[in-house]
Amino acid sequence: MKCVLLVLLMASTAQAASLKKIVKPFAKLSTLTILSAEFDAATTYRAVRSGRAYEANVLVRPFARNASIFPVLGATAVGVNYLSSWMKKNNHQKLGKTLQILCIGSHIAGGATNLHTLKTTGY
Repeated sequence: MKCVLLVLLMASTAQAASLKKIVKPFAKLSTLTILSAEFDAATTYRAVRSGRAYEANVLVRPFARNASIFPVLGATAVGVNYLSSWMKKNNHQKLGKTLQILCIGSHIAGGATNLHTLKTTGY
């Protein structure tokens, strides 16, 4: 589990560093998007494995009980970053940034909810 997380974090850092044409705020948002998705994945995995929570997202539910949730949510974050990059290239930079910020916020909110669930149940 930790190896998968480490590989995804290294890949996100390498992706952000290799995009020379993209300005620094976009690279930071790209990295934050992947980190927040992995934070959500880690807390969801732990909460679901504890038996005190369930995954509400129907598309992620099959992956929530095993470690495959990490690459699945990592891939969705990379997809959001790609879409945002495409929007930037097509003169929709504000919309691309908004998409990334919404993704970051939703993953942080989900992870915080999972942490609260784990805290209140004693895990």
